[in-house]
Amino acid sequence: MKILKKLFVLILICIVLFTAAHITPKLAIRTMLIKSFSGHTIPLVLSNIKEFQYKEEQNNPNVKVYIIDEKKSDSPMANHYKIGVEKKLFLYFVYPIGKA
Repeated sequence: MKILKKLFVLILICIVLFTAAHITPKLAIRTMLIKSFSGHTIPLVLSNIKEFQYKEEQNNPNVKVYIIDEKKSDSPMANHYKIGVEKKLFLYFVYPIGKA
């Protein structure tokens, strides 16, 4: 019984952490940057994240595009890549789009 209780608590903690990491678009992007292990994680996590405006109209209203605004970083993710954030229910999921 103790093992079952510990397993339940562990699963509940994992669910809460996942939800907390994907509750806003910027937190979801920062979570993706932490998971990338690019070697430049700390400056990118602390940098500004700005919404990127498409020139053409987007088809999906649930998808917004962001760019990491970091002038001093050597990371390939800073100022070079668009990051798409899609809202599903109340969580945000991140995926790379391409060069800005």
